[in-house]
Amino acid sequence: MDSQSLIWIPEADAKGTVADPQFTRVAYEKQDEFFRYRADEFSDPAARADLLEKAVFRASKAKTKAPLEDRQRYLFRTYQSLVDEAIASSVKTISTEPFVFETLSANRDAEQEIYDALRMREALEAMPEDARSIWEKRILGYSFDHMSEELHESADTLNMRSRRGVKEAIERLFGHENR
Repeated sequence: MDSQSLIWIPEADAKGTVADPQFTRVAYEKQDEFFRYRADEFSDPAARADLLEKAVFRASKAKTKAPLEDRQRYLFRTYQSLVDEAIASSVKTISTEPFVFETLSANRDAEQEIYDALRMREALEAMPEDARSIWEKRILGYSFDHMSEELHESADTLNMRSRRGVKEAIERLFGHENR
């Protein structure tokens, strides 16, 4: 373990899950890279460390039919999912002067616009990063055809990725209920 490490991974967690040494090694070696994921939205270093430790045990517990070829990618995807869940479930606050809300509350349309903008931001934050970037461009008015030229992917692929992102956001925000 590095003296600069923010994580400490015991041999087993409270549930008795034994940490896979290869996942543990990857976590120690790549923690700085992992912690950069959505660090501007999830800035608490202790919470990030807890989620990386949890990701090691979750990845260690996963049963696979064949050996994993890329343990770093698997561990990162597990960590990424935990961070996305934590951000989606966190309470969002906006700091502003009281007179701004008084002015806006006088206008019902402005109040609805604020509500809609907050819900849109919450939905975008619950999406995987690749789908979020597509939707951010769609909101700005880009077509799938225009993005496909820019990203060198087919419009159908981008459309499918964006729909999967919406589906994942709905599952993260509302659980697995049919909506």
